[in-house]
Amino acid sequence: NWEALERDVENIINDSEFEPYKEWNHLTKEGEEIRVEISACTIPFGGKQARLVQITDVTEKRKLQEYLQRSDEKYQKIIENIELGLLEVDLDDRITKVYPKFSELTGYHPNELVGLVASEVLDSDSEVDIENEIANRREGKSGVYEVKIKKKNGEFAWVLVSGTPVFNEDNEIVGTIRIHVDISERKDMEQDLIESKLIAEQNAAIKEEFLARMSHEMRTPLNGIVGLNYLLRDTTLNDAQLNYLDSIKKSSDHLLNIINDILDFSKLEAGKLEVDSIPFDLVAIIDQAKSALMYNAESKGIYFKTNLAPELSDSYLGDPFRLYQIILNLCTNAVKFTEKGGLLVKIGVNEEPNGVHAISIDFTDTGIGIPENKIGDLFKSFSQTDIGTARKYGGTGLGLSIAKQLAEAMDGSLELVKSMPGKGSTFRLHLQLPVYHEEQKPIQPIEEVEFEFEEGIKILLVDDNEMNRMMARAILQRKKFDIHEAENGLEAIQRVKENDYELILMDIMMPEMDGYEATRAIRNDLGSNMPIIALTANAIKGDDKKCRDAGMQGYLSKPYSPNQLYQAIFEQISNSGN
Repeated sequence: NWEALERDVENIINDSEFEPYKEWNHLTKEGEEIRVEISACTIPFGGKQARLVQITDVTEKRKLQEYLQRSDEKYQKIIENIELGLLEVDLDDRITKVYPKFSELTGYHPNELVGLVASEVLDSDSEVDIENEIANRREGKSGVYEVKIKKKNGEFAWVLVSGTPVFNEDNEIVGTIRIHVDISERKDMEQDLIESKLIAEQNAAIKEEFLARMSHEMRTPLNGIVGLNYLLRDTTLNDAQLNYLDSIKKSSDHLLNIINDILDFSKLEAGKLEVDSIPFDLVAIIDQAKSALMYNAESKGIYFKTNLAPELSDSYLGDPFRLYQIILNLCTNAVKFTEKGGLLVKIGVNEEPNGVHAISIDFTDTGIGIPENKIGDLFKSFSQTDIGTARKYGGTGLGLSIAKQLAEAMDGSLELVKSMPGKGSTFRLHLQLPVYHEEQKPIQPIEEVEFEFEEGIKILLVDDNEMNRMMARAILQRKKFDIHEAENGLEAIQRVKENDYELILMDIMMPEMDGYEATRAIRNDLGSNMPIIALTANAIKGDDKKCRDAGMQGYLSKPYSPNQLYQAIFEQISNSGN
């Protein structure tokens, strides 16, 4: 429409308020519709005023603008519907735009927030340095942090904030867009876990304290029984009296085994039990277990036989105490549950590379056997085949569970190979033991060693229990030590001030002042470096470390034999150069 075109050109030239450009849809010669932009002005031409009209094809430009507009609308809809709380702030952390999900998260209408400082309105007490985060955005740095925000209704919500700088057309930072993700549920779970962990730790501490007290209260009188048993054997006794002492020793050993089982079970349950790696004689351990149970076997009229592979080494590396514990437990069960026939312990050996022997020890008895429906519970804690068995044979039901866990702690295994009710059972212990090739032989059993000391070595014995002091005094007098006594830590400190001792035997749990505090005072306040050996009835995992941390050099748990006490004293006096 040329008339309309001429009219628009006139308007462009003559009307200052009229837009200087006009767009038209135009048909080309080929019939294609294009978008054109028309601009016009008056110019002098040949002494006359002429109109200059410029027509520009802006079809592609408009297509691009429409595409960008559609993209903006699309992304705006995505942002508005995304399950994230978006917030735009300027360089001063002042809110410039609030998106719907953020309003939903906080309960505020956008108009209530725009123009306010975000950190002042929303951020609750937090360990996050908000000012530092704002400064980072001003420098163009992105960041992620967690913060607790206060909602309109006064409730709090934990959010994960991701802040990203916003730039203008000149690439200048003009603000930040903050993405808020509600992590309140996760934080609640974390808090529940923290509280559960705290409760578990408190329960573990209560349990450990109970076990420590139980150990102390049971070991203290047991120490007197065991010690007096040793002392009575050195007196003139007839055969009947010696038999009585044997019965007392068996009963006290049985009670000590129960205490140790409970403590070991606790350590294994907590994953705190450690195994040693020292030279030992496997055959000697088997013989020791056999010797310990031979009287019981003979009194029941059953046999106790061993069949040892000739390929067995004289010495292996491992934990002889824990291995003896496993072997003694299995042999004790076999003897206890067998009324006729007996027990055969058979050891097989397979040599493997790198100087390791694969050891298999079979324990085959002709005892009561295990019903098939009870085999699945065999290695469970506190498990016995039935109530009648527990009443008849006794025991805690922990033995096999502990033995299996000890075997696994030594990188071995314990399994039931076969069992028939009324016919007997076979258990198999598998171990991988390195052969010990050094010329040094395994350490001689402590009870076979004869310790000699110079006469008159001055020792301070500290214990609040009179029975314990009497028993220890009698053992020490055999070696002609010069013994002084104290009933608690305060008395011990006073004795040390008044005398020069060569060694102190220190109980731990005492009134007035315990052994830990007394030892620290002797070390720090009195400046004494004399050897101090802990004599404790606690025997809980970590007690030895507590003693050494307090300044004690030695550690001996009650009850102890005379030779165990002599060995502890001998080691410390030898180390001190006396």
